[in-house]
Amino acid sequence: MTNPYLQITSWLRGPRLWMRSFVASTGGEQLRIPSGANLATAVPRISSAIRTGEAVVVIGKADPIVLGGLVECDVGDSPFRATRMTMPGPGGIVVGRTEPISTPVETMLLTAWRPCVAYLLILLAIAGPSLIGLVVSGKP
Repeated sequence: MTNPYLQITSWLRGPRLWMRSFVASTGGEQLRIPSGANLATAVPRISSAIRTGEAVVVIGKADPIVLGGLVECDVGDSPFRATRMTMPGPGGIVVGRTEPISTPVETMLLTAWRPCVAYLLILLAIAGPSLIGLVVSGKP
């Protein structure tokens, strides 16, 4: 999978965003975005239906994106060899979608519901026998 995607790695962890290097077109220029760029996007609603180990594409090939952290700089040592290029800035590159795929509240809930359910089940498995013992014995 070459597009940026979201993967559910386990029930005890929230979804992870993964991105390999890709090329973004600005109309007049092709920019290579490295794999170490930060992916800043909302969690898609479909992530609640995927199983552990599965992934869903977050940004498709034709989706418009917003790039941040790029700076224009002069390259070359003489007036005849100099050119202006867009390069990654010192803070790195941030890639995001232009249109939201979910609201911030939905993103928070989609990120946290699996770990919350898993930890609740672990808590009940550990504390359940003690609570049953207290109820059966009648002691406070």
